[in-house]
Formats: sequence, structure tokens, C-alpha cells
Amino acid sequence: MADFEIEKEYREQLRKLETTDPAHADLFNSTFSTLINNDAYLNEQNNKIKQPEFDDSGSVDEIKDFPSFLSSMVSKMSIFKFFSDLKAGLKFVLHTGQIVNNCVTDRSDLPGSAHNDKVLMDKYLALSSDLSERLFFGAGTALQAKNGTTWYRLQINPDNSTGVFKSIDNGTTWPIFERFITESGSVKIKSGYINIATTASYGNEYQGSMSIPSIISAFSLTDKTVLTVICRGGNLISDGAIVPKHGSDGSIFTLSGAVSGTYRMHFDILYK
Repeated sequence: MADFEIEKEYREQLRKLETTDPAHADLFNSTFSTLINNDAYLNEQNNKIKQPEFDDSGSVDEIKDFPSFLSSMVSKMSIFKFFSDLKAGLKFVLHTGQIVNNCVTDRSDLPGSAHNDKVLMDKYLALSSDLSERLFFGAGTALQAKNGTTWYRLQINPDNSTGVFKSIDNGTTWPIFERFITESGSVKIKSGYINIATTASYGNEYQGSMSIPSIISAFSLTDKTVLTVICRGGNLISDGAIVPKHGSDGSIFTLSGAVSGTYRMHFDILYK
């Protein structure tokens, strides 16, 4: 008994049997042949879908970037073209393996991860904040260090002198000048307060004075070479009135105050 010849051709039309048709094998074989070939064709197409064969080179002439890849994805496209275009288009899609999450890789074609960028930005901001406390750029360039609210500043000035300053209010003001270094060598600063009473009045001003040697002696610097005695001002001990002016006349330091009384004066003495 012979088998049907399988041609794997799909036919959409199948002859309808009539009641007047003769019950002959040729009539039945023609109908069965169409059904069997349709089934063989559909089975073949199903196998092609389960194991599709397509151009897997990853190169499609029409796909040159991500927009052209998206344009190729259209409705009712062939499944085989879909896979070919998909492989070609995925070259333009970022994937995890391309994201840099370290500070070692220097390839310019790889993007950084948001997490790593956030870590770097946090480090940058922390460093910037730290440098703002440790570096100063103004009249000179300075390095700063702090201990609580007490800050110290090593400042290099345009005239090549170097000064050491001290702040006791968290770097807001720098009233204390501890020492400076010039091209001729190191100069030290000693700061402190001396109480000077007014002893004479001139009009609306009250004056007091103290000899420079007495000021030097009060700071225990008689055995040092004193270069300069600087008065930074002071205030009246009794009610805090600010001294409006001060100065020195030869070896005598003289202050002028608006109120009679004892003034607490702040002096800086430069010495070697």
C-alpha cells in the first residue's frame, strides 16, 4: 500500500463532498492529500519558529544607531527579520556590563554608574568643605587648623613674610597675631593685657600713659630684642566703653578715653 506524497504546500481550499459523489478512492485520496500536506506545511513552519534560522551576524545595513533600530521594529514584521534586527540593535543598548562602578577603568566609551558618581560627588563635597576650613585665600595664602572653636592660621603674605594667627571664635575674627617670619628671620609675638588708669583730662578726653620699658617688663621680655610694641585697643573696665584712640610718644605709650577710669589695653609685642 503506497503512502501519500508529501509536498508541504498549504492550500486554503478543500473540495466539499456531495451526496451524489461516487465513493471512489481517488476522490477520498485527493481530499486526504490536501489535509496531510497542509498539516506537513504547518508542522514545518512550527519547527522553524521553535528553532528559527536567521542572520545572526549582528550587522544589518539599515541599523546604524538606536533610532534606526527602533524604526525597524514594526507591526507584522517577519520573526526572522525581527531576530536579525534585534541582535544588530542591541549593540546600541546600554547594559550592566558596560557601566563602570569603580575608579580604575579609564575607557572613554563606558559610562559611570549613578551610585559611583554619587560616591565621587560626596567625596568631592566633603573635600571641598574640608579645604574651605584648611585653606584661606585673601590678603595672603594660608593653611588653617582648628581645635574646637580655636583656630590657627599660617599665612604667607605677598611680601614673602609668614604670619601665625589665632582665632578664638571659630574663625570669625583673627585678633591674635602670634608671630611672623620675614626674610631676615623669625619674629615672635607675645600678646596680653595691661591695665592703665587715666590720670589727666584734656577737654572731654581722659588720658593715661605707661612707658614702653614698663610694658616690656610687664610681659617679661626685658632679656629679648623687642622690635615693636603694638596696642590693639582696649575698653574701660568699669562700663566697657571703647577707647577711641591710642598712640605712643617716644618711649611713652599714651591712651585717650572718653571716660575717666582704668582701661584694659591689649598689646602685641614683636621680639626676637
